[in-house]
Amino acid sequence: MHRQQGFTILEMVMTLVVLMVLCVFATQAIKGGLDMRDALSQQSRVTQRLAIVMQRMAQDLEHAFIYNTKEVSKLNTGLRTTKAVFRIRLEGKSHELALTTLTHRPVSANSHESDQTYAVYRLQQSKEFPDLTDLYRGETKVLPENFREEIGMKLFAKNIKSLNLQMWTGERWDKDRWDTESSDWRNRLPQMVSIEIEGWDGNPEQHSGENVADLPTSRLNTVVFLESAFNFKELKDPPKTPKYY
Repeated sequence: MHRQQGFTILEMVMTLVVLMVLCVFATQAIKGGLDMRDALSQQSRVTQRLAIVMQRMAQDLEHAFIYNTKEVSKLNTGLRTTKAVFRIRLEGKSHELALTTLTHRPVSANSHESDQTYAVYRLQQSKEFPDLTDLYRGETKVLPENFREEIGMKLFAKNIKSLNLQMWTGERWDKDRWDTESSDWRNRLPQMVSIEIEGWDGNPEQHSGENVADLPTSRLNTVVFLESAFNFKELKDPPKTPKYY
């Protein structure tokens, strides 16, 4: 009597079940790898966007300048009142930065432009998605006569949630404000500025209308040294105890 060769139905069913399970695990592994690659790609794009903002702000801060009051009278002629400013003020949960700096690049050597520029960074409500905020930047071709007048602002980086700045006063980090047109900081620059930029991950526009505050974000931070500030003494609070001579 000859035995029947080949697989039984039960063996074939078990083999198919095992193959299906392996296919499911392989599909999940591949999908997980693709999702991870997509997430890393999105994270890389966000980090790159924040890095570009950080690099430009750091460059402007490194070349920031102001004049001594005594020097201003020598530089200004006639009715021209142009000086130099460094101003940081709190706008909602973020800061606005306005400063005179030496980073403007004239179009040509004979153009009526200067390397001295008045640059402004401002976080504003997105024009397309009101519940999101974008970072805008503006600069002038020459120093204006009035630093309180509005200058043309251009979109610099989309989906920036916050811009936080802290200034080194000589003894502590101050995150309130700084204004060289005010008597408290007149003719002084902070020697260091700490920058923290926070941007939404992925495409927050897809969640417009929802609570975007809870969406995941990425942050970059750095500390920038202001070279011109070392020409001035550190800003320190006056002593609280009387001195006797």
